[in-house]
Amino acid sequence: MQIKFAPASTIDQVNQIVSQNEQITGPITAMGNDGTNSTFDFDATVSTLPVKIAIIVPNTSPAPASSTSVCTGTIFIAGVLTPCTAYRPN
Repeated sequence: MQIKFAPASTIDQVNQIVSQNEQITGPITAMGNDGTNSTFDFDATVSTLPVKIAIIVPNTSPAPASSTSVCTGTIFIAGVLTPCTAYRPN
């Protein structure tokens, strides 16, 4: 299943909506954009640990050492295309 987000969404709004959708549609499998909106794909299986979306900052690791990267993609954050990663705690 794919959902779309308005490009003006903040990182906190993205995390909240992704978290809510994971509880209904299953874990996130991919993220990106269609040129107008951010897009997120979800799997039909249920995940027990919530995912966290983080902005990728050059020369830093956006995910804690005790987590696993789920996917990366360029999404809109506050109207700007921004490279991000989704990670899940181990």
